[in-house]
Amino acid sequence: MLILIRKLVVRILLGLLNKGLRTNGGQIHLGCRMEALLSSEGNKIGVKYKTPNNQSDQIRALNVIIAYVGFQANLQLRPNYLQKSSEGICQRNAKTGNGDVLTMALEPGGATTNMGTFYGQVLSQDKLFNNNLWRYLQPDMLCGDGIIVLGNGSGFTDEGDGEVCLANQMESLMSL
Repeated sequence: MLILIRKLVVRILLGLLNKGLRTNGGQIHLGCRMEALLSSEGNKIGVKYKTPNNQSDQIRALNVIIAYVGFQANLQLRPNYLQKSSEGICQRNAKTGNGDVLTMALEPGGATTNMGTFYGQVLSQDKLFNNNLWRYLQPDMLCGDGIIVLGNGSGFTDEGDGEVCLANQMESLMSL
């Protein structure tokens, strides 16, 4: 029941945002893939993009908001920001985050900040070998309510920090 209420609230809020944006002359382009930032005299003045029909188009505007979806599917970018051996990371997503926006932002001299963590969850190791388990074997809750110890029996984290924090701390151990 709580999940249904959350989905309803999110749908209502997004509907209000959409209506407010369009009422004030804004545009929303869904399903498009950004190709380049447009600039003039060093100022960002818009974006070039491909439509869902694979047609190239562009938008020129005073302000551009980009919904960034990540870089988790880009095997060349992952080692720069995640553990060096990132093939052990199990992706539970649509694998559409190719890092296009990150790459475009870095090209004209942009920089990244706070790239040392990721949004992730603790999964059973069995998930790496059995794709039928994609929805199951998330020991997040067990980790949060239990105590996680290393092979030598010592603890290494505050389990109360939450599942995403635990996943990041476990990933940092894998990088050692």
